[in-house]
Amino acid sequence: MTRNLLTIFLLFAFSVSTSLFTQEDKKKETYVIQIAVLLDTSNSMDGLIHQAKTQLWSIVNELATAKKNGVSPQLQVALYEYGNDSLSAENGFIRRVLPLTTDLDKVSEELFALKTNGGSEYCGYVINKAVKELKWSESGKDFKAIYIAGNEAFTQIPGGGSSFQNPRFYNRNVPNAPNVQQQVQVPQQGIKKPKTALKNSEEKQKKLNDMDYRVSCKVAIAKGIIINTIHCGDYQTGINGKWRDAATLADGIYMNIDQNRKVIDVKAPQDKKIMDLNEKLNSTYVAYGSGGSEGKKRQIAQDKMAKSNSYSGNIQRAMSKASVHYRNTAWDLVDANREGKLELEKIKTEDLPKNMQKMTMEERKEYVASLLKKRVEVQKEIQVLMDARKKYVAQKMKEQVGDKDTLETAMTKTLRQQLEKKDYSFEKK
Repeated sequence: MTRNLLTIFLLFAFSVSTSLFTQEDKKKETYVIQIAVLLDTSNSMDGLIHQAKTQLWSIVNELATAKKNGVSPQLQVALYEYGNDSLSAENGFIRRVLPLTTDLDKVSEELFALKTNGGSEYCGYVINKAVKELKWSESGKDFKAIYIAGNEAFTQIPGGGSSFQNPRFYNRNVPNAPNVQQQVQVPQQGIKKPKTALKNSEEKQKKLNDMDYRVSCKVAIAKGIIINTIHCGDYQTGINGKWRDAATLADGIYMNIDQNRKVIDVKAPQDKKIMDLNEKLNSTYVAYGSGGSEGKKRQIAQDKMAKSNSYSGNIQRAMSKASVHYRNTAWDLVDANREGKLELEKIKTEDLPKNMQKMTMEERKEYVASLLKKRVEVQKEIQVLMDARKKYVAQKMKEQVGDKDTLETAMTKTLRQQLEKKDYSFEKK
């Protein structure tokens, strides 16, 4: 009897310890949301760029309440532009503007710097580059997605035509691909191509295959990267241009938006207080190191850009700065110290701001701790106002809803839907 009781006790103790370990292990887990935004910057896309730089912070705020196993994920954003004739033709009129980064001020800065011109839009090729060039997470627990927006056919290739018309574009693993075997001319008997010519021909063929959206979309989803496509224009025109087909190939969602639709500005009673608190929040950031001054200047500059560009974008940016996704560990002493990216004892005196250089180590620690406390308090105040503002704006928006999505509404709807499939949860509105 005693032995049975001992066995039961040991089993119970083991199950309790295992449960505690699992709970503790989950707390230690970290998750990442990685989003690459691929924007068409050809001549007709000024409205799209305006929406992107105006609505960035609304999208960030939508993601701010997302959690997995009770843990807030880290947000990383990458940015590409394509279809711009001022870019290198050799590189397919494509430019990686930013790699995956947590520096949202830098993302905002680069969005405001985009200019339209041209162009030739190779959707398949820019997807291929984003998949291969970016440092995507290898964990199946993380969320990885590409959002590509534009208005021309998804099948465009160099030299005109489309990947469906050009026999050079093929891949044996791609369904409905052209049968190249029947179309390639056989060289005359006895004539052999030089090895260098064959090598160059093979390299050229490989590059051309990379531009086929059917190939690049399949490569993406094989790595767990979803492709969401946003056609700027008529829904059926987008389908005809294979925008829906591309999304289907990579488990994504096809959408269409009116890129020229004006962003609706709703003024709320909470706005003045939010902007006052934004100024207080800025005072808690302490630039350090070689890049500190540049980071602080960028923060202030993006505040000004948001204010001059859009009323709603300005408020949304201020609210974003109270979210978990607004992180500046690369230049802000408070964020870097809080996240364990540095130790105050190891920072050279000359890398500190002047007011901290004469402080003792204990005084420095107390100063940074006091700024963190102030920041947390201000952010909580903004979050309370933010919740009240959301309810106010939601009610007002019911009276002003347009008949087409903008970039923000298209992205936020799909992000919620796809993140929930990956076991992320959102706070109820």
